Amino acid sequence: MGNTKKTSRKSVRRGKLLGSIFWHIRFRRKIILKNLNIAFPNKNLQWKKTIGKKCFQSIGSVLFEFFRLPVYFRDDKLDNILVVDKGQDLLEKYKDTGAILITCHLGNWELAGARISAWGHKLTALAYRQKSNIVHKYMHKIRSSYKMNVVYHRDSMRPFLATLKRREFIGFLADQNTTPEKGIFVNFFGKQAIVVDLPAKLSVKMKRSILFFCACYDEKDHMYHMELEELKSDQELNEKGDVEKIVRMYTDRIEEAIRQHPEQYLWFHKRWKTRPDSESNIY
Repeated sequence: MGNTKKTSRKSVRRGKLLGSIFWHIRFRRKIILKNLNIAFPNKNLQWKKTIGKKCFQSIGSVLFEFFRLPVYFRDDKLDNILVVDKGQDLLEKYKDTGAILITCHLGNWELAGARISAWGHKLTALAYRQKSNIVHKYMHKIRSSYKMNVVYHRDSMRPFLATLKRREFIGFLADQNTTPEKGIFVNFFGKQAIVVDLPAKLSVKMKRSILFFCACYDEKDHMYHMELEELKSDQELNEKGDVEKIVRMYTDRIEEAIRQHPEQYLWFHKRWKTRPDSESNIY
């Protein structure tokens, strides 16, 4: 256990160093500050700069931990760096029926996915292809090492439907900008943002519950703390087919989680890039 925790702490330290470098070379700093101005208009500039720097440090830590996930998984050491504070029983509850898992780019989403797979739950996740084919193949190889199946945007969504029909779990990072054809506009930090609606549509179509999860790092014990919760415990929304209400539900939960740990969120993504027809580009 000790060696695993030391390795993890070393990865976090290296990630922080890498993140600090990216902050100081001003990589995407304007985008970060623009996003923080939207999300936290009442915070001062120094607070936003501190959060921006910590954002890079957090993503750097996720990157270095990502490289180690195959070893953590192979050696069954994930419990040494991740604590499940609540909700593990929900995966057992739905292990025979499957469910839709929602998360965002907060904390260490890759580690959380690996932990779910390590419990023996079959998980298929939706992801974007990397522009570099070498990077894409490497990331796919790492995810495959901890038995996560990946379906990529612009590929057929049939594997997702097949996964639910097999009564397994599917996962979404539901906080990225998308096109009007793939989402709907809902309120996010007080401003309209386009949100992917496929999870909601599948929930309605396949009568599946939605679970939200995230795993954030705690500097006090140098551990990731993971929580899972059920966002929809009955079929009322599905019976009404209220896709927009479901999208608002998981978007509100994502915002709540980010507000609790803003320093661990990926702020350099152009989250509000797609605008309603009546609005101009904000970036």
